[in-house]
Amino acid sequence: MSAADAIRGAVVWPAEIDPKEQTRQLGAEYAALRIALADERKVSERLWDVALDQQERLAELESLVGKLRVKAGTNSSNSSLPPSSDKPADRAQAAKERRKRRRNGSAAAILRDPDTARRKVGAQPGHPGHCRVVDTSVRPDELVVTRPESCPRCKAALDATAPMFEEPKLELVYDFDPFERRFKTTGYFRHSVKCPDCKRVVFGKAPSSPFGDGLVALVAALRGRLRVGLPEIIVFLDDCAGIHLSLGAAAKLCQIASAAMAKSQGELLAIAQAAEVVYTDETSWRNEGSRAWLMTVASQDAVVFRIGPGSCHTADVDALIGEVGPERVVVSDRGPIFDHLSVANRQVCHCHLARNFKKLESYGGASAVRGSALLAQERELFRAWHAFRNDGDREALQAMLAPVQTEMRRLLDEGSRSLGDWEFSRGVLKVWDALWTFARRDGVEPTNNIAERALRHAVLWRQNMLETKSGWGCQFVERIETLIADCKLHGRNLLQVLTLAVTHWRAAQSRRPRPTKLEMQARQAAISAAAASA
Repeated sequence: MSAADAIRGAVVWPAEIDPKEQTRQLGAEYAALRIALADERKVSERLWDVALDQQERLAELESLVGKLRVKAGTNSSNSSLPPSSDKPADRAQAAKERRKRRRNGSAAAILRDPDTARRKVGAQPGHPGHCRVVDTSVRPDELVVTRPESCPRCKAALDATAPMFEEPKLELVYDFDPFERRFKTTGYFRHSVKCPDCKRVVFGKAPSSPFGDGLVALVAALRGRLRVGLPEIIVFLDDCAGIHLSLGAAAKLCQIASAAMAKSQGELLAIAQAAEVVYTDETSWRNEGSRAWLMTVASQDAVVFRIGPGSCHTADVDALIGEVGPERVVVSDRGPIFDHLSVANRQVCHCHLARNFKKLESYGGASAVRGSALLAQERELFRAWHAFRNDGDREALQAMLAPVQTEMRRLLDEGSRSLGDWEFSRGVLKVWDALWTFARRDGVEPTNNIAERALRHAVLWRQNMLETKSGWGCQFVERIETLIADCKLHGRNLLQVLTLAVTHWRAAQSRRPRPTKLEMQARQAAISAAAASA
């Protein structure tokens, strides 16, 4: 047997298949595949529809997230919302950015070339000048003719026969009379005469300023007492009295008023520092965008304000309240700047303490129970104080306060051993003796309300004007606030007092005329003669 036959015998050939059966099987398979394909197509269409729906939903959610992100990031710096609506995190971030800008600004100011220094606020050197033009349409209420009587150089008499150099010039002085409560205008006719001996042109006496003392006081009172901005003051004077002021002139009048009030502020500070009982309080301030502080010291006879840069320190407190002797008492809150004072010379404000107890009550749990009990003792304390103010019986006051002291001490001792209130309780126990100074000393109140009431007007000034822009602005605020508080304390008219202060200051500022050459020669001859005779 050959190899080909062996292979042919080993191959098993499939049985023959009926063509009809094969066609029927293929048709059935084809139909099943068409059904499966149709089902797959339907599933694909459904998945495609779901994908489109999910894409639209995703776009809507992305838009909503964007809107919510914008809403969550809205604050007072990028919208019209007030700063009080900012979140604590936004306030902290804004404060951090401000500190960074101040540090960068300070470093840049140190490294900046003096020739390229940042320009100051206001008019720049070389700008076109603006001179006051005399309003000829104004009819002065009073006319004053000023004519020189003698020549300042040669001392020759200048009578009516002396030749006139030019026509008299009219100068107007605008003023406000606080006693008659009216505006008035004074016209000065200045004559110019040519000396017949030395041929020098001599002018009549001119007013020192086109604005009188009363108008200076009025501008300062509008700025300080009524908290009106300088542009509004300019519009008010122009509309009501026809007085034209520039922004620089209005600021200059405030500087004059500030200088005039310096003497009275020093006198009131001496009175406050000599008082046996003083009330003091401190708040924040802003000057030229930087942090500052405002402090007041008040007594029964004087109230004084002081503004300083940065943070308030113990040296600032000592400079304002003066030396604290064994007989003096300082009424204040529990601020750390007063910790250097002896508890024997302090009275801690119980109103501040009651607010601390109220905050303790809001903590919940054992702290809330302790805070409520301490608030109940504070009510008993003020009930005893009001009874003392009616009858003046100090022994009865001390008897009513004895159980209050005992219970309050027990609660604070208990709080000093607790996990959540130990720091606060120990801080109050640290000044325990200063809580009851009012019970043993005459003229001492248990609250610091006198200083807080005095500070309220300055706080309103800060909220309205936001900040001061210069060093003299701080001086003006502290001096006008001091004078306002003093006038309110003694029932005096602010405009009248300020007008008299400006008058005295201007009189002290008026200098003697420069001596002539003949006067200097005569003075030297007199000195030489006196030396020769000695």
